[in-house]
Amino acid sequence: MKTTYKTNIAILLSLLSAPIVFAQQDRSLPADIRAESAEMKADAKEAALDNLNREIDRLDEMADNAPTSEEKSATKARIATLKERRSELRKDYAQARYDALKADVKAEYARVSNWTKRTFTNDEANSRVNDLSDYKSRPTDSSKSESKAALNAVEKEINRLEESCKSMPKGEARKAAEIRIKSLEKRHDQLEGSFNKASFDALVDDVNNEWNHHKNQVRS
Repeated sequence: MKTTYKTNIAILLSLLSAPIVFAQQDRSLPADIRAESAEMKADAKEAALDNLNREIDRLDEMADNAPTSEEKSATKARIATLKERRSELRKDYAQARYDALKADVKAEYARVSNWTKRTFTNDEANSRVNDLSDYKSRPTDSSKSESKAALNAVEKEINRLEESCKSMPKGEARKAAEIRIKSLEKRHDQLEGSFNKASFDALVDDVNNEWNHHKNQVRS
């Protein structure tokens, strides 16, 4: 009897002690898992915010190509508000506010993208041709600041041509325009490495000729 009693006591004690061990393990392991999960969530949040930063910065660059000064000012004002909300989100993150900001950034992208889908009028094309031609009369060969400004102006026009080309219907005409614009980009890059006024003037003429293609499209 004594042996049986002692045996039962030992079994009972082992059964009582088992949940205690498990409970201790249950309290320790989830803490480690929670810490690891929190770290993963923090990394994901940081990556999402970094991506949002790049999108807003890209919007800021695109705003410089607004078709009118009024639209540029209005767009810059909206982007400034987006930047403020971005800064607040970094200080005090909330998923709902992040989702709302992301949706507003996407809406702004849609608004800005519409600029490139507009058909250029003859007056707009003529204005850009005349503005770019002015650089041919400047001392770009003797002044680094003048040559840099001239190349920046040409680069902007090439970028605008590239964006407008995307709104053209798919087909041979669009493919031909894309090839010509890529060639203009390559020549511009070469001039950045080694500026030559004659080559620059020729590039300006060819960029202007490309705008004339757009004028012809308007007429047709």
